[in-house]
Amino acid sequence: MKKLTLLILLLCTSISLFAIKVNVAAGYQEKYTGYHQHDPLFVELNIWQDLGDFQVYANYKNEMTKVLDKLLFWPTQDYYKVGAKYQAEWFAIELEHMCYHPVVCWNLDNGVNGGYTEFKITIGEKQ
Repeated sequence: MKKLTLLILLLCTSISLFAIKVNVAAGYQEKYTGYHQHDPLFVELNIWQDLGDFQVYANYKNEMTKVLDKLLFWPTQDYYKVGAKYQAEWFAIELEHMCYHPVVCWNLDNGVNGGYTEFKITIGEKQ
């Protein structure tokens, strides 16, 4: 419940601030990681702000499953991503961190833990 409250607060705050862009997505997936089959439903929140050639961004994704033939959904896996990018005409510099954790709930299946931190320099035309 705390994560849902934080998600709603983050969404309302970012919409009210000038120049912060937001989108929310929901969907269905068929995803496997090693021997783990992920739950089929997900919601995703993206926020970013462009400051000229510089961009900061964050992404939150939650996988969930339907509970017992009712109109209830149970969160099972979280993904968090934050980053910053500078995009010039012929090169880009990007720093990004992502981590993922299972949500501890009544269904203690073995979720996926992990993450990465990446620093990248790209040379070539602007995308």
